[in-house]
Amino acid sequence: ASVLTIPLTVLICRFSCSLIWERERPGYSSLKQLRMLIASGALIDLGGDAVNGIKLTAYFSENSDSAKSQEFVTAYQEEYGEVPGTYAAYAYDAALIVMDAIENAGEDRAAIRDYMSTVEGFEGATGTATFDENGDVIKAPLRMEIQDGKYTIVEK
Repeated sequence: ASVLTIPLTVLICRFSCSLIWERERPGYSSLKQLRMLIASGALIDLGGDAVNGIKLTAYFSENSDSAKSQEFVTAYQEEYGEVPGTYAAYAYDAALIVMDAIENAGEDRAAIRDYMSTVEGFEGATGTATFDENGDVIKAPLRMEIQDGKYTIVEK
């Protein structure tokens, strides 16, 4: 095997093992595990050059030209001394949305839930969010590609 295919083989083997694990343990999501692998940057770390050219979608990139995203990245770096990851951006947006709901609907859980289903066009670090009647978020993803070992935005 070439040096470039070894990391990809490792990724495939690890993912295959997680699929077997899921059959043995219902409820364990190998797709969630794969998303975490991508979001954490481990895909690039483990895959090396073999993962260059992979296209994927994401909801956060520290390289986004969104003003809200850049405000978050700057504040996070000042506070923690590192670039924020996807889950930090998700948590940040979630906290802002819940604080907005409490401010507008009060502290009653049902009122917060009901208010959140009316949120439209919330601008956050992970983009523009709108919630449907079921509480699910509707959001356009970023189109990304791994180029030279980095996640790169290729289209909006």
